[in-house]
Amino acid sequence: QQWFFAVFEPWPSSMQIPAQVIVPRSPFSETDPVDARRQAVELAKIVPRGRIVLVPCTLDTPKYETAAKVMIPELSHTGACVIAVLLTPPDHDITRTSNKRVLTLCDVLMRLGVVDVIVDFGSSLTAPALTHKVQVILAAFSAAAS
Repeated sequence: QQWFFAVFEPWPSSMQIPAQVIVPRSPFSETDPVDARRQAVELAKIVPRGRIVLVPCTLDTPKYETAAKVMIPELSHTGACVIAVLLTPPDHDITRTSNKRVLTLCDVLMRLGVVDVIVDFGSSLTAPALTHKVQVILAAFSAAAS
Protein backbone atom coordinates (compact mmCIF):
# COMPACT_ATOMS: atom_id res chain seq x y z
CA GLN A 1 0.00 0.00 0.00
CA GLN A 2 1.36 3.39 -0.98
CA TRP A 3 1.61 5.92 1.84
CA PHE A 4 1.38 9.67 1.50
CA PHE A 5 2.60 12.20 4.04
CA ALA A 6 0.86 15.54 4.45
CA VAL A 7 2.78 18.35 6.09
CA PHE A 8 1.51 21.75 7.18
CA GLU A 9 4.50 23.84 6.13
CA PRO A 10 5.88 24.59 2.66
CA TRP A 11 8.91 22.47 1.73
CA PRO A 12 12.29 24.24 1.77
CA SER A 13 13.00 25.54 -1.74
CA SER A 14 16.54 24.14 -1.56
CA MET A 15 15.21 20.58 -1.32
CA GLN A 16 13.26 18.46 -3.79
CA ILE A 17 9.82 17.41 -2.56
CA PRO A 18 9.57 13.60 -2.40
CA ALA A 19 6.78 12.20 -4.58
CA GLN A 20 4.66 10.96 -1.68
CA VAL A 21 4.79 14.20 0.33
CA ILE A 22 1.88 16.61 0.10
CA VAL A 23 2.88 20.18 0.96
CA PRO A 24 1.17 23.56 0.71
CA ARG A 25 2.69 26.11 -1.69
CA SER A 26 2.64 28.75 1.06
CA PRO A 27 1.85 28.73 4.79
CA PHE A 28 -1.83 28.38 5.63
CA SER A 29 -3.09 31.84 6.48
CA GLU A 30 -5.05 32.49 9.64
CA THR A 31 -6.23 35.76 8.08
CA ASP A 32 -7.16 34.44 4.62
CA PRO A 33 -9.40 31.38 5.13
CA VAL A 34 -10.46 31.37 1.47
CA ASP A 35 -6.88 30.87 0.25
CA ALA A 36 -6.21 28.31 2.98
CA ARG A 37 -9.24 26.27 1.93
CA ARG A 38 -8.35 26.59 -1.77
CA GLN A 39 -4.87 25.20 -1.06
CA ALA A 40 -6.29 22.36 1.02
CA VAL A 41 -8.72 21.39 -1.75
CA GLU A 42 -5.84 21.38 -4.29
CA LEU A 43 -3.73 19.20 -2.02
CA ALA A 44 -6.57 16.76 -1.35
CA LYS A 45 -6.96 16.15 -5.12
CA ILE A 46 -3.48 14.57 -5.14
CA VAL A 47 -4.53 11.69 -2.87
CA PRO A 48 -6.11 8.64 -4.53
CA ARG A 49 -9.16 7.16 -2.78
CA GLY A 50 -8.36 4.46 -0.24
CA ARG A 51 -4.72 5.48 0.26
CA ILE A 52 -3.03 6.04 3.58
CA VAL A 53 -2.18 9.62 4.48
CA LEU A 54 0.00 10.14 7.54
CA VAL A 55 -0.15 13.62 8.99
CA PRO A 56 2.73 14.26 11.39
CA CYS A 57 1.77 17.15 13.65
CA THR A 58 2.26 18.88 16.98
CA LEU A 59 -0.58 21.44 17.01
CA ASP A 60 1.63 23.45 19.34
CA THR A 61 1.17 26.79 17.57
CA PRO A 62 -1.88 28.65 16.24
CA LYS A 63 -0.38 28.33 12.75
CA TYR A 64 -0.37 24.51 12.98
CA GLU A 65 -3.87 24.46 14.43
CA THR A 66 -5.10 26.57 11.52
CA ALA A 67 -3.41 24.26 9.02
CA ALA A 68 -4.91 21.18 10.68
CA LYS A 69 -8.41 22.69 10.76
CA VAL A 70 -8.23 23.38 7.03
CA MET A 71 -6.23 20.45 5.67
CA ILE A 72 -7.41 17.40 7.63
CA PRO A 73 -11.13 17.70 6.74
CA GLU A 74 -10.29 18.07 3.04
CA LEU A 75 -8.00 15.03 3.11
CA SER A 76 -10.63 13.03 5.01
CA HIS A 77 -13.28 13.79 2.37
CA THR A 78 -11.15 12.07 -0.30
CA GLY A 79 -11.90 8.61 1.06
CA ALA A 80 -8.28 8.22 2.16
CA CYS A 81 -7.32 6.65 5.47
CA VAL A 82 -6.02 9.78 7.21
CA ILE A 83 -3.95 9.04 10.31
CA ALA A 84 -2.45 11.74 12.50
CA VAL A 85 0.92 11.09 14.10
CA LEU A 86 1.02 13.38 17.13
CA LEU A 87 4.64 14.20 17.90
CA THR A 88 5.79 15.14 21.39
CA PRO A 89 9.18 16.62 22.30
CA PRO A 90 12.04 14.20 23.02
CA ASP A 91 12.10 15.42 26.63
CA HIS A 92 8.34 14.89 27.07
CA ASP A 93 7.52 14.28 30.72
CA ILE A 94 4.55 12.00 31.19
CA THR A 95 2.44 13.71 33.83
CA ARG A 96 -1.27 14.03 34.46
CA THR A 97 -1.21 17.53 32.89
CA SER A 98 0.77 16.48 29.80
CA ASN A 99 -1.46 13.42 29.33
CA LYS A 100 -4.57 15.64 29.48
CA ARG A 101 -3.02 17.88 26.80
CA VAL A 102 -2.25 14.87 24.57
CA LEU A 103 -5.80 13.52 24.99
CA THR A 104 -7.23 16.96 24.17
CA LEU A 105 -5.14 17.14 20.99
CA CYS A 106 -6.19 13.60 20.02
CA ASP A 107 -9.82 14.63 20.48
CA VAL A 108 -9.31 17.72 18.29
CA LEU A 109 -7.71 15.61 15.56
CA MET A 110 -10.48 13.00 15.67
CA ARG A 111 -13.16 15.71 15.41
CA LEU A 112 -11.33 17.11 12.37
CA GLY A 113 -11.77 13.77 10.61
CA VAL A 114 -8.71 11.57 11.07
CA VAL A 115 -9.37 7.85 11.29
CA ASP A 116 -7.03 7.48 14.26
CA VAL A 117 -4.15 9.15 16.09
CA ILE A 118 -0.79 7.56 16.79
CA VAL A 119 1.04 9.32 19.61
CA ASP A 120 4.84 9.35 19.48
CA PHE A 121 5.95 10.03 23.04
CA GLY A 122 9.38 11.64 22.93
CA SER A 123 10.41 10.39 19.47
CA SER A 124 10.34 6.75 20.58
CA LEU A 125 8.27 5.40 17.67
CA THR A 126 10.32 3.09 15.45
CA ALA A 127 9.61 2.48 11.76
CA PRO A 128 8.49 -1.15 12.34
CA ALA A 129 6.20 -0.05 15.20
CA LEU A 130 4.69 2.71 13.05
CA THR A 131 4.16 0.28 10.16
CA HIS A 132 2.42 -2.21 12.45
CA LYS A 133 0.14 0.47 13.95
CA VAL A 134 -0.77 1.76 10.48
CA GLN A 135 -1.56 -1.77 9.27
CA VAL A 136 -3.88 -2.36 12.24
CA ILE A 137 -5.65 0.97 11.67
CA LEU A 138 -5.93 0.33 7.93
CA ALA A 139 -7.48 -3.10 8.54
CA ALA A 140 -10.13 -1.55 10.77
CA PHE A 141 -10.66 1.30 8.28
CA SER A 142 -11.06 -1.14 5.37
CA ALA A 143 -13.45 -3.35 7.33
CA ALA A 144 -15.59 -0.35 8.25
CA ALA A 145 -15.63 0.87 4.63
CA SER A 146 -16.87 -2.48 3.28
